[in-house]
Amino acid sequence: MKKLILIAAILITSCRLFAQVPPPVRDVTGIVKDASGHNVIGASVILLSKTDTLTATSNADGVFVFAGVKRASFKVAVKTTGYKPFIANFKMNDLRKRLVLDPIALKDAE
Repeated sequence: MKKLILIAAILITSCRLFAQVPPPVRDVTGIVKDASGHNVIGASVILLSKTDTLTATSNADGVFVFAGVKRASFKVAVKTTGYKPFIANFKMNDLRKRLVLDPIALKDAE
């Protein structure tokens, strides 16, 4: 009887060890500004990674938010009329649930 209980406990424990754990997801936020530090409203912001393709638009405060980002390494591209496109790669801490990017400063189109 003791052997049966021991075998059952081992089987239950091993099933838990091999269970799939969902990947961590995070929110990524940032702000888009122009060269003089003013907020850029309505900029198209795209986040790309191996598992994500997300789009957002900067609000009246220049802020954008991506919810449920699956990867900690990603690329952000920003486009809007009157400014040069911005593209940058980011590699963040995989354990943080909320990532705040440094302000993105767009340069005037020439």
